[in-house]
Amino acid sequence: MYAAITDLRNRARALDDTADHLAHRISSMGWQGAAADAMRSRAAAAVSELRRCAHLHDAAATALDHHRRAALATPVGHAVEEAVGLARGVMSAVGGLL
Repeated sequence: MYAAITDLRNRARALDDTADHLAHRISSMGWQGAAADAMRSRAAAAVSELRRCAHLHDAAATALDHHRRAALATPVGHAVEEAVGLARGVMSAVGGLL
């Protein structure tokens, strides 16, 4: 589950970086006229949507992390986490032998 949380946060950062890059490109464009204004408007909407999507990814990661922490607080959740850790250790050891 931790990998999914990390992946969501990484995707949020990537979306934000893409939005920043697009916003910079829009602001540095020297093109003028009605078509340029229309393109800027559509690009600004895309930047806004990228930022919204990044926020949703981050919110999902936060919710998943809260769920993970709550699950680990239970005896069953703690036992599952230990079992997953042991299984990863065994898989790593076996993988090293192959």
